[in-house]
Amino acid sequence: MTTEEKAKAYEEALKRAEAAIDIAADKDLVKGVATTIFPELREREDERIKKAILSALRGGINTEKYLEKHGTNYGEVEAWLERQGTGNSHKENEDTCVCSNIEIEDSPNFEVGDWIVDKDGNLFYVYDKSGDMYFLEGNFGAPFAVPVDEQYKYHIWTFEDAKNGDVLSTANEIVLFNEKLDESSFYPYCHIKPADNESGWQFFDDTNDMGVWSSDYFKPAKNATRKMFYHVIEKNGFTTQRY
Repeated sequence: MTTEEKAKAYEEALKRAEAAIDIAADKDLVKGVATTIFPELREREDERIKKAILSALRGGINTEKYLEKHGTNYGEVEAWLERQGTGNSHKENEDTCVCSNIEIEDSPNFEVGDWIVDKDGNLFYVYDKSGDMYFLEGNFGAPFAVPVDEQYKYHIWTFEDAKNGDVLSTANEIVLFNEKLDESSFYPYCHIKPADNESGWQFFDDTNDMGVWSSDYFKPAKNATRKMFYHVIEKNGFTTQRY
């Protein structure tokens, strides 16, 4: 068997081992055997875990505020994770983990004014906090209280949580969200903004325009803003039955 044939056979065996892990009833057992025979699979598993950590950081619970509180940010943490396993992670103490002073907390710490989302995708506004209770307001139903020890059931709203039919707003514009174009831009159904004469609102139907909007500064609209928005767009002949 030539060197090329041996290399090809090894690569095929590697693929079969990887496939066996995926379909195995006892994944831990098969993975343990396979990674002992093929160390490359262990490296691939490490890469999968690293990606899972980075994904959790991107969409996690209050991640941005949490990292900022401890003097770091997502970019620095990502760079540190990328260095792991390269032999350079502790070079003369220059590259020690920028997040080494972070103590893992059991649950997030929401503040008044935060928008949070539960595991079912329902959106709530934190309008008050007292002692060990958060007071939340949803788009529907009466306000209610949530004990601090149950805050793990929620995460901070990010643009990734935006969905069809949501009303989002900035200081100057309110939009009816259609769909994401990518992680930082979207298409709206319609929007309103203050009229030029500073009296009332101007309505714009974006259904056929398909202009791309940046997600910067957009947050969910409060109940009073949503009600006003619906009143204005329906007054201009735009009904929510269209989406």
